[in-house]
Amino acid sequence: MNWSGRQKFIALALAFLFFSAAISGEQASAHRKAGDACAGPAPQFVDITSTTGIHFAHEISPEKKFIVESMSGGVLLIDYDRDGWLDIYFTNAPTVAMALEGKKARSALYHNNHDGTFTDVTDKAGVGYPGFAMGGAVGDYNNDGWPDIYVTCLGGNVLYRNNGDGTLLTWPSRQACAMAASPPARPLPTTTATAIST
Repeated sequence: MNWSGRQKFIALALAFLFFSAAISGEQASAHRKAGDACAGPAPQFVDITSTTGIHFAHEISPEKKFIVESMSGGVLLIDYDRDGWLDIYFTNAPTVAMALEGKKARSALYHNNHDGTFTDVTDKAGVGYPGFAMGGAVGDYNNDGWPDIYVTCLGGNVLYRNNGDGTLLTWPSRQACAMAASPPARPLPTTTATAIST
């Protein structure tokens, strides 16, 4: 039998594939026998939203006629009260039709109750209506030890300064950008040197 170079290549490639498959099968079998964690059933996710107390709905426009309506909102994980448990902030934006009618879309801050449930504290915190919110970031822009929220919005961003008492203060967009770029200097603690004489 006279094989061409191409036929030899195909035969070698097929032999290699069959050999690789056989080895992979043996290795998988060995892992299953050894009790490899990867060999078990895949993790199953269960929707528990209804039991958490989170009742947030993002405003959407199914037609998505405008680019701004095709953008989804953001979710920020923040321990705004520094209790060691992550709280959740959802950004929201109105549809163009809502905006033309002067209607607003409500963003929401949910406090973690430490038991798998959350409480809506948006109104108390004062973070419900930043504008046409698209996303955001969490950081301590002024180094006071309390996490602040920076919300990116169409038409102007919003900085919420954490007051440390469960409320956040809104800074207008131009001032927010300037403050985030150069936060006020925080005075450093002073120390007194004591001379030791012997």
